[in-house]
Amino acid sequence: MCFFVQTNHTRKELLFLMFKEINLRNHS
Repeated sequence: MCFFVQTNHTRKELLFLMFKEINLRNHS
C-alpha cells in the first residue's frame, strides 16, 4: 500500500512538472 501511494505521488509530481513546462512554453 505504501509503495502504491509513493508511486501515485511520483506520477502526480511528473504530471505537474510536465504541465508547468507546457505552460511556460505556451507563454514564451
